[in-house]
Amino acid sequence: MLIKLVFNPRILALSTLFLLAIGIGAIQTVPRAEDPTIKARIAGITTMYPGASATRVEALVTQVIEDELRTLAEIEELSSTSRAGVSIVQVTLVDRITEVEPIWSLVRDRLADVAPRLPAGTTAPNLNEDGGYAYTVLYSVNASDGRDIDRLILQRYAEALADTPLAVPGSEYVALYGTSPEVVEVVIDQTALQAAGLDVRAVAAALASADARNSAGTLSNEASALTVELNNTLDSLNRLRQIPISRDGVGTLVLGDVATIQRVVAGPPVASASHNGQETILVGARMEPGLRVDLWVPTAPDAIEDFTDRRVEGIDIDLVFEQQSYTEDRLISVVSSMFRGLLIVVAVLFLQWAFGPPSRSASPFR
Repeated sequence: MLIKLVFNPRILALSTLFLLAIGIGAIQTVPRAEDPTIKARIAGITTMYPGASATRVEALVTQVIEDELRTLAEIEELSSTSRAGVSIVQVTLVDRITEVEPIWSLVRDRLADVAPRLPAGTTAPNLNEDGGYAYTVLYSVNASDGRDIDRLILQRYAEALADTPLAVPGSEYVALYGTSPEVVEVVIDQTALQAAGLDVRAVAAALASADARNSAGTLSNEASALTVELNNTLDSLNRLRQIPISRDGVGTLVLGDVATIQRVVAGPPVASASHNGQETILVGARMEPGLRVDLWVPTAPDAIEDFTDRRVEGIDIDLVFEQQSYTEDRLISVVSSMFRGLLIVVAVLFLQWAFGPPSRSASPFR
């Protein structure tokens, strides 16, 4: 019975077409990506506290976050770094954890609970556990040849560019590399300062006294001790320019009278990136797991091209890497190998069907 089914031309053709249709459908729907999806078991928590010293960041931010997270049994190790204005806490999960997403969700809940206990002016703790595997596309933002572009302008342009692939359907994560924090630079006019009978120490003292992030005192009793802070922040350049330096019977000398105040990128740079030997800022975007890279990648350049209509003169956007070409080459190689194997099988079956099974002559003695 099986031999009759195999050598029936109609059934053989129908079976072949059916299997071919299933294979083509599977190739068209299977997710395509160069690298597997890897869930990170180590994450970083970054909290900004601008203007605060490393000691205050450690006591008021880092220690509070660590104390809250130590109550989670799923965390194996906590390590932290406290610098002026920034707290970084690294979280490592225990080895027995196989599903990490629920744990990171629990960590986010704990960070949301601890946020109200942080000092005023502190940013919400940011948990970053998305750096586990490769980006789908990578762009470079750099100055054109022979151009001298302000680093602050270049960095803000890259930040605006990062919002573009994030708006593409199917985008999961976008990150910048080679950026540094923005700071406010105060350049003192020594001539004007000396004419007013002051020195740099007087300016530094005025800035320190005007910064609400510095402690205004301590309220303590037998049961507890509380740090008192003023509800005021230096949230704009104009606010800085109006800080009083000295007062006399004629009027008030403010910081803007003796100094130039501007926003700049912190130096030396916290991180740096280069492309073709040129300093640059890299923008990496990653698509959601389970999607086809050959369908998602073409949408990103379209969005980038729309963004370049607002481009700044002297800034170039270059495509550094994309997974589509590599993945398509590997897929074409696999499909061609499968097709050659299918042709061999069909050829063998056709030869067997054409020549048929060996005939058996009837015995004359039956």
